[in-house]
Amino acid sequence: SEERLGEVLHRLGEAAEVDHVCVFKNEGEASEDLTASLFAEWVASGVTSRLDDHRLQRLSYRERGLGRWTSILSTGVPIAGAVQE
Repeated sequence: SEERLGEVLHRLGEAAEVDHVCVFKNEGEASEDLTASLFAEWVASGVTSRLDDHRLQRLSYRERGLGRWTSILSTGVPIAGAVQE
């Protein structure tokens, strides 16, 4: 449920000591133009939510130079890492 997902993201955010945790959902087929949309998030107090930001919907992997990720994601392997240190 959405409530449970929010609870899990909250715990992840606090455990990782970050102020923002996002979940993106892939849409389409890897053989075509796979896109990702912001699906769920948790933000710490005082941080602005980006859940309603239309710019974070239907993001094309290929258009952003991440086309190589589509083959990795199609095998079920996640891509994870720090955005910045």
